[in-house]
Amino acid sequence: MQINKMYKNTTIENLTFELGQDQRNFNIISQLCAQYYISNGKWKNRITRAVTRILNIDDVMSTKIREIKRLLNQVRQQNFQTSVISAFPYPGGKNKMKEELNYILSTLHESKQLDGGNYDKFVDIFFGAGGSLNAMADQLQEIGVTTIIANELNKTIINVHRLIRDEPKALIDAFIELIRQKIILPYGKYFLELDEYIEVVKDIALELKSYEENDDRGIQTAIRFILLQNIQFSGNYNPSTVFEVSNIKGDIYDLNKIIEIIISFPNRISKISNIYNKFEIEFTNEDAWDILQKYKSYNNVLFNIDIIYVEEDNTPIDNFTTKQIESIKSNEIPIVKSNYGVKEFDTIKYIKELEFIDSIYNNNAHYVIEHYRRKFKLNRLDFMRSEITGFIKDGAKRKTTCEFIIYGLRTNTNIKGL
Repeated sequence: MQINKMYKNTTIENLTFELGQDQRNFNIISQLCAQYYISNGKWKNRITRAVTRILNIDDVMSTKIREIKRLLNQVRQQNFQTSVISAFPYPGGKNKMKEELNYILSTLHESKQLDGGNYDKFVDIFFGAGGSLNAMADQLQEIGVTTIIANELNKTIINVHRLIRDEPKALIDAFIELIRQKIILPYGKYFLELDEYIEVVKDIALELKSYEENDDRGIQTAIRFILLQNIQFSGNYNPSTVFEVSNIKGDIYDLNKIIEIIISFPNRISKISNIYNKFEIEFTNEDAWDILQKYKSYNNVLFNIDIIYVEEDNTPIDNFTTKQIESIKSNEIPIVKSNYGVKEFDTIKYIKELEFIDSIYNNNAHYVIEHYRRKFKLNRLDFMRSEITGFIKDGAKRKTTCEFIIYGLRTNTNIKGL
């Protein structure tokens, strides 16, 4: 396996298996592994040498653990950062769109200031994995945004975010123990074969389903959801069940990423928790439309609308005709079928609201959206993304898709302060 070749020369693994049977020791060693994963070459070598020395210490276990703690503190002081900007993958992730989103945010801020206004609230009505907030967090803070309204209809997801903000250490410790119980103790290794990982996934998925069916959205639910979302293709998203019970299948999307996900978990959760604690965040579990209506009349609010995408139109953007655009005026085309199987979602209802709010609106390219963009005199930035159309083991292929990022200030002047 490629992943075995990648890690076979790192003695840090030997440390994990020699000293990792005890829960407390395993937590410390796993966090050292996480720091190793994100460190630079100089510190990778330094950690490797230190671990070799620790393994060769001919003394009681407590001496080795003290050495590991000392090493872990030294590495933490280097403040290595992971580049991941969300805790788990989810449809509409913003990893590749960070530069574009920050450009748009800067443009809107400058335009708002020219009108004599400012933003202090950022309202994300389809929060999902929180990628938009994480991608723009530094600049949001710089322009004076202090309050975030993060809304998500999925109960498990919104509670995952609350726990990341409020109890990151408890999440990290519970996740590490989950890996110890499900992988290390039964198999004696991180690097399982595909059929072994599939069995682990099935077991954890059944546990997650049971927790959600009993409306238990605590730490044990959260760590299972995060792990399963990370090691599977985001296409497992199924709106018929996702808002109450996750629809997780036993398929593995990318076997080679599993160890990366397991090892990087502490650093990712710590980083995101730090971002969340820069703001006053209200995590809400309401219908997106209700949140939009609640805040739409205030002039210091910027909306982020990363909406469920419409059914993709096969017409190349450059071939959108004037006739297509103009036909909307007399015959509005309802977009009722979106990606991910949603049958009844009124996209047009949300698009029409762009006239009355300051917003960043993200969707795939479609001439109906282009019609309303022109009607409301909004700006458009085209973003080309590459996506995988299926499971790699089934011969998945990549395709290139265009997204519209529509942005601009409201044209309605009946606004008030908050």
